[in-house]
Amino acid sequence: MTTTGLAQEVKTRPIIFGAESVRAILEGRKTQTRRVMKPQPWYEPGSFPPGVELLWWRWSAYAASASHDPPGVPSEQWFEHCPYGKPGERLWVREAWDFAMGGAYSFDGYRSATYGLSYAAGGGRFLEYEGKSDDDPYFELADSRGGNRSPIFMPRWASRITLELTEVRVERLQEITEADAIAEGCTATSLHPHVSADEHESAREQYARVWDELNAKRGFGWNLNPWVWVLSFKRAL
Repeated sequence: MTTTGLAQEVKTRPIIFGAESVRAILEGRKTQTRRVMKPQPWYEPGSFPPGVELLWWRWSAYAASASHDPPGVPSEQWFEHCPYGKPGERLWVREAWDFAMGGAYSFDGYRSATYGLSYAAGGGRFLEYEGKSDDDPYFELADSRGGNRSPIFMPRWASRITLELTEVRVERLQEITEADAIAEGCTATSLHPHVSADEHESAREQYARVWDELNAKRGFGWNLNPWVWVLSFKRAL
């Protein structure tokens, strides 16, 4: 059997975003995200020419090649190890959500129902379902509702946002520019609660503060300047 002429399925992976980030994506203000590289690569400063230090890896799945064949992994192979994919591939967004069922009825072992989805970031939608009651993938969820569910447990069918990766690169966290901080959804006009009303943060300063709120307790604070995956994307769905 040959697959010639058949369209190759685009790989799609899940990614979690908080409510503020989801709102920024929906409003078209967020087109980048940075995620900590795990494990962190290490290198010996000055061991390689400028710009190629990152080629000296201690990546768990590629350590032998990187350590015994300097200068290590060519840049075009970084994407092969990015857990979020490479340009052209897609990410479906997991976010805080809730689920409810209404208008359900059963007849001869079949059920028809309207299911409502709501999201912590705002908005919602309805799903129409018809099928056998014992095969209903939503039945258990509908009977266990109660407050927002964690993004970790969002199934693919409940996701309302799909992103297409347009660029993947690696850099140190503090290399983020003002323009990139704006692409992260930050602004230069958001007031910091600890400064006077006639002062404001730059988008980059705001990003550093938000980053620490999410990542400092995990051991990857702004001051540690960790290596990060920089993912640029556009809305696909």
